[in-house]
Amino acid sequence: MAMKRDLHERQLASINPSVPVALQYLYGGSAVVQGEDDVKKEESYEAVLTPMSEDEPLSTEEFTLNKKNSSASFPYEVVNSFTKVESKENNRAVSLGRGRRRLRNRDRNHEMASSEDLAGDYDVIKNEFLDPEIRTKFSEDYFFKYGTPNPETPSSSISCGGCGASLHCRDPKIPGYIPSQLMQDKDEDSLKRTLCQRCYFIKEYNIALKVSVSPEDYPKSIAHLKDKPALILLVVDLLDFPGSVWPNILDLLGKNKKIILVGNKVDLLLPDQAKYIKNITEALREEFLQKCFSNTEGAVFPKLISSICVSARTGFNIEKLIDKIFRYWRWNNHSLPGDIYIVGCTNVGKSSVFNALLDSDLCKIRAVDLVSKAITSPVPGTTLSLLKFPVTRPEPHFINDRGVRIRQADMAFTERERERLENLRKFKKVDYAIPSSYSITHTLINTLKERQPISGYLSETSVNKPDLPDVLNPQSEHFSYGKWCYDTPGTVCDDQIINLLTAEEISKTLPTSPLVPRTILLRVGHTLLLGGLARLDYVDGLHLPPVLATVFCSSSLPINVLETEGVDEFLGNHLVSNITAVPEGGEERMLRFPALLGKEVRLTGENWKVGSKDVVLSSAGWVMITNKRHEECTFIAYTPGGKGIAVRRPFLPLSVNQKGKRILGSPTYRNDKLYLNEIEL
Repeated sequence: MAMKRDLHERQLASINPSVPVALQYLYGGSAVVQGEDDVKKEESYEAVLTPMSEDEPLSTEEFTLNKKNSSASFPYEVVNSFTKVESKENNRAVSLGRGRRRLRNRDRNHEMASSEDLAGDYDVIKNEFLDPEIRTKFSEDYFFKYGTPNPETPSSSISCGGCGASLHCRDPKIPGYIPSQLMQDKDEDSLKRTLCQRCYFIKEYNIALKVSVSPEDYPKSIAHLKDKPALILLVVDLLDFPGSVWPNILDLLGKNKKIILVGNKVDLLLPDQAKYIKNITEALREEFLQKCFSNTEGAVFPKLISSICVSARTGFNIEKLIDKIFRYWRWNNHSLPGDIYIVGCTNVGKSSVFNALLDSDLCKIRAVDLVSKAITSPVPGTTLSLLKFPVTRPEPHFINDRGVRIRQADMAFTERERERLENLRKFKKVDYAIPSSYSITHTLINTLKERQPISGYLSETSVNKPDLPDVLNPQSEHFSYGKWCYDTPGTVCDDQIINLLTAEEISKTLPTSPLVPRTILLRVGHTLLLGGLARLDYVDGLHLPPVLATVFCSSSLPINVLETEGVDEFLGNHLVSNITAVPEGGEERMLRFPALLGKEVRLTGENWKVGSKDVVLSSAGWVMITNKRHEECTFIAYTPGGKGIAVRRPFLPLSVNQKGKRILGSPTYRNDKLYLNEIEL
């Protein structure tokens, strides 16, 4: 019976006239729903056919003119204007003639039409984009590109949401610049949501503009820290360490500080053993203390309370970093002695760490959606001033709820790790060789969603123009008396060569994928080249057997081995820029690039299965040397201007065992072995 009833209803529905479709939100969000009474009845028109003379064919120009005046639809024709269509009665009364005379009469009548004739009653298709208010929003990109400065306009006290610099329209070279056309048309609330020109280009086009900020100006933004208690998250780049540590950073911070040393970008290092994270952390702490505390001469410096390796991109160990901060909170009578500051050199990933902490339990739940994230870019000096968010107070009930969530997240992470290891053993790809991503979220985020009422009805104001999002107000009663976490600008270190490179060269020098160790046999009298950025000359040691040099650098940076005698001639030829990749730009760029200066390095071997030392070649990468036990060898390391050359304890001492088989007739190995066992985290 039900089937017959459904069939009968469908038959009745097919007989009845269809109801027009409701176009509630088409072109501008009209709240009026089209009903059956609003539809105009269909009108029929009779076509007036004027036969053409067979002996008078149209020329090309006349055919084009006829095409323009015709009411037919051409699918690939671009309509430039609309003209008035004559009524049916006028079409019948007016005789236009035949053939060419018909076209001439039509043109004559068209020219005689006045503006009053064109002002009839028509159904106008409204274009919402012609609205001046909407048009200004769609032309904002144009003003960011081609807007002009106005030195007479006073600067604003509002900071850019991406870099923290004060907004102004005086000079494009000064941080915080926006074109005058954008600044003059915005009120205070709109400016709070506006990025400066530099951050806008980084966000929308992945490019950055140069700004005239000298290295001396960077420390000024955190100089006030010297006399106030604070917890410092000192971020360093594991791929450029110890070059990414500013030697005088402890003098700038002052003595009444506690430091947590954070090594970022650990996700780009392939494991060589189960405890590789622990080995890197110990080497990180050892080298930091040696560089910053070796020549103290009795001076009082900040206290290093902990060190940790994290990945701001994948979220690895970010939750453990937050646990260290909350634990330090409990050590100090359940309160922080001061605010938290994320400090470090240029391009170590401070803004990425800031963004990760912003989504975590460290940020107050009320401010998660109110704080703009810091703009991240591979170009040095992205963050120019202080960005901040309010810090959560770790109450006992909150810590308990956080512990439950972390245990659930750890179980999910462990399951992903098992799946990753299975894929690694099965496919043996580099993508499965590093730890899985760890999702960062706030413990109370789901609690807030549960408190929000759920309604199946549209609100009456749903079709109106949406309000602008709220902005964090530091003077609010919820935030004014609490602690804050600040993202500080990067200090440009003299040991970094990344500041000498163009944007194209930076993209080839800085790795974005895990560093695959590449092991090469190096003999006395031979040189190892990392592009055109760095070189390592083997000048003294045993002729046989040769040492093993394991290179860690970007896959876009080519490695070349040649005799030391011909290196200068090789690098002096500008035609080899296609082989070296960096620097690029031909003879002019090679002439302007700083000369490579060297530093002597002496090493003593451990054994053939363990690397002895890492020779760091600034931002270009590093080379781990493995040679015979107790045998000494001498190298000369070169970088532009001699910057960033250092010798450290090896981060991945067992990576030499991943070299695989040697390629016949070549000093290189296949480097196809990966660590296939479980990692101890």
